[in-house]
Amino acid sequence: DNRLILWDCVSEKIKYIYIEPDHLSKIYTAIAWYRPETKDELNSDLGFIALGTKSGLICVWDLKIGEIKCVFKSQNKAEISSIKFSLDGSSIFSLSRAEKTILKWGIFSGSQIETNPKSTIESVPLDSTCMIIHSNGKELAVGSSSIHIFRIKNGSLKKKYTVGQGIVCSLKYSQDGSFLLSFSKGTRYVSVYSTKSGCQDSPLTEISFPDTILRFDIRTSVESSSSSLMVAVVCLGGGCYIS
Repeated sequence: DNRLILWDCVSEKIKYIYIEPDHLSKIYTAIAWYRPETKDELNSDLGFIALGTKSGLICVWDLKIGEIKCVFKSQNKAEISSIKFSLDGSSIFSLSRAEKTILKWGIFSGSQIETNPKSTIESVPLDSTCMIIHSNGKELAVGSSSIHIFRIKNGSLKKKYTVGQGIVCSLKYSQDGSFLLSFSKGTRYVSVYSTKSGCQDSPLTEISFPDTILRFDIRTSVESSSSSLMVAVVCLGGGCYIS
């Protein structure tokens, strides 16, 4: 029914419900959540949630006051494939594979309905499905039948990684940004790439799982003076595995 529902994971109860006046007329295709970091999680600001639609609109909710803060409107009305907040939450990047572009929008532009993006990254692959921002805030990775790394400042291509098979459907950077992980639709493995200068274009290694992957996430485990990546996946058969 296109309602935005925020759950309390501890009590397993609905905390807030956000409803747009014309929510039934929209088909949502992408979502992103920005929440400011704080030591007091219970009393922290809920931040913003952005919803991308099939018609090219992006609606940004202010979760604290329960209202839509702004709406971004693509001139070509192309479906939003992926959206991401900048690290400081002041901007949103929207990916449209039909337009082969990534648009950067300013949340605090002062306009309720914004039609002019702040900048554009062009020459994005037509089969692009997802993107992720590096922890340095200067680079953006886009997943398709390959992985392209773009410089946010000028939109230039920095690097291209090869993908073994399929279309990349999810990307994650390690906490320090030294590794980029991905998996492709219909596959059973997560590929690990090095982001260091001069590194190879192919994966350093591939982590295999017993079933087709649907979702994955990563965390950095720190023990004494060393650290390691932990990869968790949810698979087609309902299993959850951690490596």
